[in-house]
Amino acid sequence: MAFSSALTLTDLNDFLGAPSQACIKPVEGAPVVTKEPGAAQITIGSDGAYFESGKRLQQAQITLNDCLACSGCITSAESILVAAQSGEEVLNATRSLPEDHVVVLSVSPQTLAALASSSSTTLEQTLDRVRIWARSALKAQAVFDTTFARHIARTETVREFHARRAAGVPGPMLAGACPGWVCYAEKTHGHLLPLLARARSPQAVMGVLVKHWLAAKWGKTGSQIYHVTVMPCFDKKLEASRDEFAPDGVRDVDCVLSTGELAQLMRDVPADAPPRELLLDEGVPALLTHPGSSSGSFLQALLVDAAQRHPDAIISLSERNADWSDVALTKPDGTVLFRGATCYGFRNIQNLVRRLKQRDKPAAAARARKAAAGQADPATYDFVEVMACPGGCAAGGGQLAKGRVAAQDVEAVYWSIQEDARALAAAGELARRVGHELWRGDEARREQFLTTDYKAVVSDVVGLGVQW
Repeated sequence: MAFSSALTLTDLNDFLGAPSQACIKPVEGAPVVTKEPGAAQITIGSDGAYFESGKRLQQAQITLNDCLACSGCITSAESILVAAQSGEEVLNATRSLPEDHVVVLSVSPQTLAALASSSSTTLEQTLDRVRIWARSALKAQAVFDTTFARHIARTETVREFHARRAAGVPGPMLAGACPGWVCYAEKTHGHLLPLLARARSPQAVMGVLVKHWLAAKWGKTGSQIYHVTVMPCFDKKLEASRDEFAPDGVRDVDCVLSTGELAQLMRDVPADAPPRELLLDEGVPALLTHPGSSSGSFLQALLVDAAQRHPDAIISLSERNADWSDVALTKPDGTVLFRGATCYGFRNIQNLVRRLKQRDKPAAAARARKAAAGQADPATYDFVEVMACPGGCAAGGGQLAKGRVAAQDVEAVYWSIQEDARALAAAGELARRVGHELWRGDEARREQFLTTDYKAVVSDVVGLGVQW
């Protein structure tokens, strides 16, 4: 297993992955000290007096949250992430929970597509197989896919887009659902953070649904639910560890497994016991299909919204490369109503960032050349769906080995379920009911449940201490 190659600097030493080296992050705070018998140290006070002291300092501990707050690495060491959030951790936690606690498993559609492709089954069959296994092996009392959470995340993205436009906030708005991209922006391009969409990702929304909405229905508190998600990339472990997703100290997602980790766990711990009854599984939509991309379809949500407002508009699509596509919605007279793009992979992200840096500089000649070549300038985009992994989420770094499951096969299975307009309408109605029950018209509570914030990480690393 490996981190998303897009965000890994393989030519640099990874301090957290090498126990013989010290982490470059300075440890702050005043650790508790204990006296060490037999050990003495002579110190000289400011008045020249001599003092003898003997004490042992508490060993510094570097946690996943420390990694998020440190600019020493682009992202955290895989070994640290796997140790903190792994299949073994899930087994240990679920086997030691009190009787009044509930285990919930939420599986991404990209994970289901990869598992289905590898076993030549349908998405529905794969979800059923995961449910049966989780009820037996993990004593899970609820198993969901995350497409309903994605539905809510898309709706919130559209709402935020219009709110920004109404407030005159300069664009483009950049998708913030990819934790690898968010971590990179926070640590190296803080000036771009105001452009990132504040709408929560599908995983983060799923955490709200489980720990707040469903918990209330079940008569449980968030701390009485152990919530495990299965995602197509390791960077989702970073996202779940953010303090923004741990209100009152209770994390919305307790542990994140990659697709490969779930597959390995299902092989190691077979389902050999009768499945337990679910507390609540019906009523939450499953396997909703959102046309667009396998990376959340956020751009498509905005495009459809704009097209509905302008039924006579014309949609045009152009591809720069396999991971960068431009789309425009124009009036019959050529007036541009909406312009967006999908930008996947670190190379394309670097190009996007470089061009956005120059958006405030005189660039008339460059923009004219781009227009002549039929390419949109990033500064003129209204929205960009940014993902760190080349190929998007279906080809995430946590998916099954590429040799066994080709990305195109995963995509084919991912889109095997036809769009159901009635199911989407029902999901929209349920989403409105969820909102009424959770925040009851209180805008501050809606912001708490559906949005997040980003913080630029200021470098505190001394360059001379870094080994290259």
